Amino acid sequence: MPTYYVRSTDGNDADSGLTWALAKATIVGAAAVMAAGERCWISQAHAETQAAGMTITSPGTAAAPCEFLCGNDAAEPPTALATTATIATSGANTISLVGYAYTYGVTFLPGSTTNAADFRIVISELDQWVLDTCGVTLDAGSSSRMRIGHGSGAVALPGLICLNCTVVFGNTSQGIVTRGAVARFQGGSIALTGTVPTTLFLRSAGPPNLLKVRGVNLSAFGSGTALVNVGDAAPGLATIEHCRLGSGVALVTGTPPSPNGYVVQMDNCDSADTNYRMQRHQYEGNSYSETTLIRTGGASDGTTGLSHKHVSSANSKFYAPLYGPEMVVWNDAVGASQTVTCEILHDSLTALTDAEVWLETEYLGTTGFPLSLFASDRAASIIAAPANQAASSETWTTTGMTNPNKQKLVTTQTPQEKGYYRCRVAVAKASYTVYADPKLAVA
Repeated sequence: MPTYYVRSTDGNDADSGLTWALAKATIVGAAAVMAAGERCWISQAHAETQAAGMTITSPGTAAAPCEFLCGNDAAEPPTALATTATIATSGANTISLVGYAYTYGVTFLPGSTTNAADFRIVISELDQWVLDTCGVTLDAGSSSRMRIGHGSGAVALPGLICLNCTVVFGNTSQGIVTRGAVARFQGGSIALTGTVPTTLFLRSAGPPNLLKVRGVNLSAFGSGTALVNVGDAAPGLATIEHCRLGSGVALVTGTPPSPNGYVVQMDNCDSADTNYRMQRHQYEGNSYSETTLIRTGGASDGTTGLSHKHVSSANSKFYAPLYGPEMVVWNDAVGASQTVTCEILHDSLTALTDAEVWLETEYLGTTGFPLSLFASDRAASIIAAPANQAASSETWTTTGMTNPNKQKLVTTQTPQEKGYYRCRVAVAKASYTVYADPKLAVA
């Protein structure tokens, strides 16, 4: 299997590209002669510029992606990777990546500082491009975007994996647009230099999206900015985990237009030295980690007491409630009836009923198979007469509440296999706030 070489300083696309002395001048030139699974070395001195739109089409396949690696050209093939190669366009000219490929150590610079140009990734169906220790720097154009899965048709889940990369913007209107894509950002940083966009992840109406952001430095995003725009008709799921944030940044902006809209989940992300912050956003409302209104002896990270704050929207209802995050507890007992209890708190003289808030418990209730069953203390049906959930005598911190009301949610089930109880609090009362202690009691 041949190895190819690219070096802008002395390369020529008319040459074979099979040695440094016969190197190709451009990435496009090398990709044109490569076959699936082959490797291309890009010199650490490579600085390619083109005054027209550029599409780099890898001939790789899902089973055999092509590799484009920046390396030190002192050896053939290089014995050390490098991170200094650049690929640029001038004017309002876009750089697009298509096909299956892995790229290491390349910085992409689409467009000049006075024009609007995109960086488009995997714009064909089912493609996947991996960028490892790479960079993307957009020009100053207000309409420039980093686009993943962007196209005019129904693009079927092309993918981007961005490992330890750096993304830099040049205008507050810019951001990362996902459209019918699977995108994962792991490590690296976004907008630590350059200009901080008002909203980082922008949505484009169309096919569903899957977005995962993990271990990325997002500390430049603070007050007045948001991480995800959810205000369009496209469905999708975004998870943001173990990231550093700026103080005051909003998780979302916009309002999902329907129950099938974008769902955003954030875990263990903050601007401070904490390891418990949680937030969920969906059409039916929001859930947050809470450290003030907490139950005495309840959930804790070992130092800080915690509860879940559930704030339902006007869209929450009996058959489509706001569901909080999953709460789990291991169960060793089988063959006997058990209860799971979740303590709750809210601010009202009136008790909440089993048609307004309830606990759902998933358990292994089938002998010989890991088939789960579901228990709930919800009202029997939408037309059943609701009953008050049970009162509780537990002690809570109730700072700021006028009429603190303590209740408990209890499910009863008979597990047939050892395993986790997986529980969720459901809030069906519209525009209401309920605090739940995620430390569950099993009896």
